[in-house]
Amino acid sequence: MRYIYDESPTVPTTTATKSDILTRAAIDSLPPDLVAEFRRAIIELDAELMQTFIAQICKLNQPLANTLAASVYNFQYEYLLDLTQPSNPEA
Repeated sequence: MRYIYDESPTVPTTTATKSDILTRAAIDSLPPDLVAEFRRAIIELDAELMQTFIAQICKLNQPLANTLAASVYNFQYEYLLDLTQPSNPEA
């Protein structure tokens, strides 16, 4: 009997590290509506919706999307929430 395990998302090997790619500046470069909806998916713990938004982000910035996917895969939701916090939160 042979077991086949689900593999983590493939992240291309580069010299850039996660901290080089997944930055506030990178998040800020995305359309604000996309970031807001991605943040809502994180808050709701909707993994399917998160992947939908990551696919959209991939069209704009593939290394960022790959790093976001790895963070979602590793359940780093609090970290992602911190990064996607609006710059000027309205009270």
